[in-house]
Amino acid sequence: MKRVRLILSSAALVLASMSNIVLFTGVARAAADTCTWTGAGGDTNWSTAGNWSGCDNGTVPEAGDALVFPADITNRTANNDLAANTSFSSITFSGAVTVSSSYTITGNAIDLSGGVTNTMTGAESNDQAIDLPIVLAGAQSFVATGATSYMDFRGPINLGSNTLTTSGSGYIFLSGVISGAGNIINTADWLLLDGVNTFTGTVVSSNGALSASTSSGLGSSSAGTTINAGSSLTFCGGGTSDVTVAEPITLNGGGFGLNSKLNLFGSCGSGGGSDDSQADPFTILSGPVVLGSNVEVNGYVRDLKITGDLSGTGFTLNPRPGTDTVIVIEASSNTSGTPNGTAQPSVVTTTFSGDRSADSPSAGVNQIVIIEAGATTNDAYVEGGILKGLGTVGVIYLSSGTVAPGLSPGCLASGNLVYTGGTVEIEVGGTTACSEYDQQVVTGTVDLGSATTLNVVRWNGFYPADGNTFTIINNDGTADQTTGTFTGMAEASTFTQDGVTYRINYNAGDGNDVVLTVVAVPGAPNTGIAQAPTFTAILLLSAISLAGYFVLARSKKSKI
Repeated sequence: MKRVRLILSSAALVLASMSNIVLFTGVARAAADTCTWTGAGGDTNWSTAGNWSGCDNGTVPEAGDALVFPADITNRTANNDLAANTSFSSITFSGAVTVSSSYTITGNAIDLSGGVTNTMTGAESNDQAIDLPIVLAGAQSFVATGATSYMDFRGPINLGSNTLTTSGSGYIFLSGVISGAGNIINTADWLLLDGVNTFTGTVVSSNGALSASTSSGLGSSSAGTTINAGSSLTFCGGGTSDVTVAEPITLNGGGFGLNSKLNLFGSCGSGGGSDDSQADPFTILSGPVVLGSNVEVNGYVRDLKITGDLSGTGFTLNPRPGTDTVIVIEASSNTSGTPNGTAQPSVVTTTFSGDRSADSPSAGVNQIVIIEAGATTNDAYVEGGILKGLGTVGVIYLSSGTVAPGLSPGCLASGNLVYTGGTVEIEVGGTTACSEYDQQVVTGTVDLGSATTLNVVRWNGFYPADGNTFTIINNDGTADQTTGTFTGMAEASTFTQDGVTYRINYNAGDGNDVVLTVVAVPGAPNTGIAQAPTFTAILLLSAISLAGYFVLARSKKSKI
């Protein structure tokens, strides 16, 4: 009996010891190690112990560990050559950046349970590229804090059935293919979905600018995307081709920052799209579109077409004023406040006054820029709109649109003129520059190219006389000769506009001015005054005849 008790007692002691060992081991792994990359191991591999510090086994990361990639490390390429789909708790980029601290993380796929965070601070670059595949092992977040924080997930991401939340004031790019049945919730200031995605969950954005660069960037065309107040949606793909997006879309509340609620660009980098010589391509929404508020649409050389159902009683779709955005609605069912048809943007007028020398006016399509008398600005760009006024600007770049000096009439002063297209409009209402006819006063060089049109119009009923001259471009000094000519107007050639024939000279005046000379004018207009001499003659003849009659009558009377 004693032997039995002894054996049982010994067995209990062994079991207790084993229990303690198991318990100790469990406690040790429950608190995940924090393994910090040093990159000092002589290569880029995760399996090299010298590349890490802080791992409890003194070697390399193990399942459950948290991985930290600090700022100011020389070796910033880290290749995961550990077993594929090893599970890690989190990845963090951290520290104050004094030199470039952009990492590239490559290699085998990982399972992730605690998300990815970039908390680096500083003015130097910290553009983190995560190229390895990631499988979400639970709901988690990707966070980029700070306006200079970038994270580009270029490898595929498998959501599983989990929700991925993106947040922070930095930039997050999900460039790889996103798969799975999970959802995406965005509260980051900038989130780009750049892949040909297959995930079947929903997308909800409640803050920031959400962009999709492919027709399937928002995932499955059946799940739906909701853009709430404080967020904007941008489609930024297609270049010069139409793009069709079948995703159901709900647009609620105002946009993010200065963005319109819905933005259309040809590419996510430069905007892309067509030019003035061709029709703008369409971003076509073929799925149901629900308006939860009035929605402003801004297209950069891209237009919007809606062919799916459009709903939202009382709410409207409006092109952003001062753009060239066109909205074409061909909805199969339309219960919104904007009927089927075409909506055009309104024209916006911007006036510059005082010292605005740090500002560069830009007159795009449906934009009028007025430079008030006495105002000064930096260089001005005319790209489809109208630039006019009485002040002074820097260089005037005219590619399309109109430069119309003065305010009926007047003089607009500038530095160089660089004209590659568009129209210069001159009003002529007398022979005195700035008060009776328009003039450009130039203190630099004048390059008219060969594709800019000159349009001269009479103002206030004025008819010039033969020999009248008009210096329409008054170029200072004599050294810099005018180069180029207006379209179809060679040196010393004549042209007729608004009933007046002019001769144009490009190096006239003091040697480098553009001067128009009147060589023919039309007859005076028929106002009735021109008939006065004939009418007077008739009256005179009548008076003479009547006087003769009275003389004859008196003569006859005296004879009687």
